[in-house]
Amino acid sequence: ARLRPGRRTPSGSENAMVSAAQIFSRLGGEAREFGTLVHTIFEEIEWADEETPTMLNARFNPTGPVKSDLLQDALDQVIQSLATPEIRAALSKPPGEVEVWREKRFEILLSNEWLSGTFDRVVLEKNGSGEPVRATIIDFKTDRVSTPGEVDVAAEKHRLQLESYREVLQRMTGIKGTDISCVLIFTRIPTLRGF
Repeated sequence: ARLRPGRRTPSGSENAMVSAAQIFSRLGGEAREFGTLVHTIFEEIEWADEETPTMLNARFNPTGPVKSDLLQDALDQVIQSLATPEIRAALSKPPGEVEVWREKRFEILLSNEWLSGTFDRVVLEKNGSGEPVRATIIDFKTDRVSTPGEVDVAAEKHRLQLESYREVLQRMTGIKGTDISCVLIFTRIPTLRGF
């Protein structure tokens, strides 16, 4: 019989233990819903500029039915993140010919494992011939962190996930791994961590 490759998601690479109680609790469901809302709001941003908060408020703050507190919290965290200069810069359009991917799914065979996942955001910088030569992978995180030390611990926990993304993007685009930057954007205390 032929061996079949194992299936894995990049987030399955993270160094963290999650209990069944966390997964199935009401708060666990709320945390997943909150993360989905934050990603949905960030997906609306092609390139951040001074008009972006107004656009997001109009898009996610309709004058119709009252929205949930969870959506308001997600919107507030994204807008607070955009007020942080280094986060806004990471989401702004760089000079030159560029392309941005938002919530782009992928399926790829890598090291005899079938990897399924979604890039939150990838910025591809291209040369004069339109070929991608550099890239930045940006991943949004809604971890419950409240101090810079906790952000450092969380960033380290997510490092293997981002390394997997780097390897996938290298295979997809032909860009050298050394020319692919990885960035984590934490929203609870707006912080950017790169590696």
